[in-house]
Amino acid sequence: MSLLQSVALVSTMAVLASVIVSAQTFTMSEKVTALSGEWKRDPSRGTGTICGVREDDVVAFDILGRPPSMAIRASRISGSVPLDGSSVSVFGQTVVATTDAGWLKLTMTRPRNSGFANVMQEVYILNRDRNEMTLWRTLNTLLPDGSSGKIDCGNRAAVVYVRQPSAK
Repeated sequence: MSLLQSVALVSTMAVLASVIVSAQTFTMSEKVTALSGEWKRDPSRGTGTICGVREDDVVAFDILGRPPSMAIRASRISGSVPLDGSSVSVFGQTVVATTDAGWLKLTMTRPRNSGFANVMQEVYILNRDRNEMTLWRTLNTLLPDGSSGKIDCGNRAAVVYVRQPSAK
């Protein structure tokens, strides 16, 4: 291997390592901190379905501690998820919090039989007034060879929630 090829290989590996690390980091933003509070589902709004996944009627968020974590309370997932890109086990699944355009994105991976896994991604997006939240949810599978597959009975949904007044 020539010196030029070696430099190119090392440079490529450094870029890939940088991409992998940055994909796992978490950038705290007002878009994330503004989620704090309790949200109630508006059953008249939303679209799409995901087979076997029931919509939560109430979802609550709270930012905790240093380093920060997001406490989440809902019927499908309740626990504290670190806001540093690291994973945590909650309700039998691995959960990682990242951001998507600054919004909170949770990726939940649940192992299945024969090396398969279900991968649910949820992105929580607030409207301009911060009084409505849309949850964009996608469910796919991770195949034993590491490639992704699609769920055939519906894999996308949008759910609308309304901020509840805080108890004082």
